[in-house]
Amino acid sequence: SLPITPADCPDGESVFAFRPFCEVAPCSPVQVYRLQSGILERSTDGINYSAVTSPSIVLEDVQFYTNGATVNDGGIQPWVLITIRGRAGDTARSTVYFNLQTTVSQRLPDI
Repeated sequence: SLPITPADCPDGESVFAFRPFCEVAPCSPVQVYRLQSGILERSTDGINYSAVTSPSIVLEDVQFYTNGATVNDGGIQPWVLITIRGRAGDTARSTVYFNLQTTVSQRLPDI
């Protein structure tokens, strides 16, 4: 699996990696998401990526903002804010532009 050093990212990045919570082996590998040529991609080894988005969707920007990334980070519940800007459609007439924003956090806080 990939080495990961937990760190907050208040300015946002177009790549996000995390190690899923695991209490009993075998554990899931590291998950990596990145924006590459308008496509959101996912990898479990940081080398081989596969598309997560449909070919009819073009992402212009994806940003991941994190806070509380390290264990016992001052009592902060870890979270990731994800922003996505893009368009969908095959022709200029049918193209729809969109902006999405969501926040996710782990189910079991480590505070």
